[in-house]
Amino acid sequence: MSDCFPRVSEILSVLDPEVYASVPSHVLAAAADRGDRLHRLCCQHLASLLGRCSSPDSIQAEDVAAYNGLLAWIATRQITPVAVEQEAESL
Repeated sequence: MSDCFPRVSEILSVLDPEVYASVPSHVLAAAADRGDRLHRLCCQHLASLLGRCSSPDSIQAEDVAAYNGLLAWIATRQITPVAVEQEAESL
């Protein structure tokens, strides 16, 4: 997934190249892995609402609270996805 989408750290580093200078690389790597997992979970669930796939079967224990938060946010705001991770057409 990181090949297609920029990481939060990459975006923030443009604004401030030193923003993560004091954060150990293993901490950044763990955060990036978690971000990728959560992104995939969110995309899969939203795609399931469109009938494109099933909801995630299993969720890592450390991601359950974030996933349940997503489900609550979707229910509270009555989210109906229009498109999920759809590439923009070339101009």
